[in-house]
Amino acid sequence: MSATRGPRTLLIGFVWAAYWIALLFVTHLPVTRVRAERLRGADKVLHFGLYYGLVLVGGYYLRTANRRIAVRVLAGWAVLYCMFAGLDEWTQRFVGRTPDWGDWLADTTGIIVATSLLIWKTRSTVRAGPGTDQI
Repeated sequence: MSATRGPRTLLIGFVWAAYWIALLFVTHLPVTRVRAERLRGADKVLHFGLYYGLVLVGGYYLRTANRRIAVRVLAGWAVLYCMFAGLDEWTQRFVGRTPDWGDWLADTTGIIVATSLLIWKTRSTVRAGPGTDQI
């Protein structure tokens, strides 16, 4: 994969890295009891959406850096994202938050759904031919 496709690719790569760092930062902010009660249940939707977005931004970067992405590359990234989500959840105990398997499951569901979308898009692009590879 060549990341020399120009400033657009670098910008998208920067956005992807910034998203990843912001996600790690936000998930380690202390949560007050009142805020936790307000979010109860809805936080799963938030977890799903945040990781879904991370995967789509990452997929967009990979597509701009290399038009043809192998399905195994997307699957490999999905595994990496799931490991990151687990580590992210586990390390929350060190900042006064409570790790939650439900949160990790919501994260991985977002990862799997977004990865499936990217795989579907990749396969449909290959069948459609060159010039139709926009996400």
